[in-house]
Amino acid sequence: MGGAGAQAFAWAPDAVHSVLIDAVGALHVLPQDRAFPGPILGIAFSPDGTRVAVCSGRSWPPRITLLPIGSIDGQAGPSFEGCEPHWSADSTYLAYRLPSVPAPYGTYDDSGFGVLNTRLVARFSIPGSWPMAWAPAADRTFVPLTDVGADGRSIEIMDPRGGQRRVLLTARALRAIIGNLHVGPVDLLSWSDDGTRLAIGFGLGGPDSVGGVADVDPSTGEGRFVADRGAPTRISWSSRGSLLVGFGDHTRLLGASGSLSLAVRDATWSSDGRWILGRTEGGWTVASASAPLAARPIQGSVAWIVASWCCPADPGIDVGGTGL
Repeated sequence: MGGAGAQAFAWAPDAVHSVLIDAVGALHVLPQDRAFPGPILGIAFSPDGTRVAVCSGRSWPPRITLLPIGSIDGQAGPSFEGCEPHWSADSTYLAYRLPSVPAPYGTYDDSGFGVLNTRLVARFSIPGSWPMAWAPAADRTFVPLTDVGADGRSIEIMDPRGGQRRVLLTARALRAIIGNLHVGPVDLLSWSDDGTRLAIGFGLGGPDSVGGVADVDPSTGEGRFVADRGAPTRISWSSRGSLLVGFGDHTRLLGASGSLSLAVRDATWSSDGRWILGRTEGGWTVASASAPLAARPIQGSVAWIVASWCCPADPGIDVGGTGL
């Protein structure tokens, strides 16, 4: 699951390889322990498990490098300026933020972002505002890309090959869901696995504003909004359609029966959607999705810096015990 002495840890989709960013920022691919120099600013596995996109750089602008997961210390793939890589579900496209050059460290182009077609090894720029999210493709003829409209309040969907763009959710539709609350900019977008719902995270916009998340059915424009005193930092859908939204020191669980506030951070779903892993001041905990408030501590986890689920869960194994 996890351990001490690491900044970040993640499993590859093949459940064989994993990556660890060590205390000095270098990337290690396990079990071979192949190394890639840091500092590492971000990583993203391709869904087919064959490659990992690595953003790194000691100076601005950072660069993304595509590495074959089986031979990460061998010949690398394309390398180009950018960061915050996001793969499409079919592993064909990689979207990423474009650094502003010349500019102060950590600033990005707010008028568009980049897309790499990995089959053609062709890169192109797309007008639009970050954040973005790849939408599940219903007919597989193209992979739709979702981003924020030029007004900063509407959500648009487009063909990343440069085709048609249309408004998916208007600013008026979102305002009807949010109500009279004052919210900040759109900070996060995340589609449910079946593509029927879109979670939209709103940051803080001033001293009198609230953060929160809207859970919307784009086909009808209907949804719900859950407000919070903080800005959302992460959104995670379960395979069963429930939603975890991180707000700094706590997490909101949005399910069919309503919303709960959980006293954990860095919360993630097991692959089958039955369990929730979270972090507290006293260590890491595991809770059943059916009883999320009854979290059980994991023995010996106080010193863990990171923790992550591995592998498809076996429905015959009860991981809710304190010893896992």
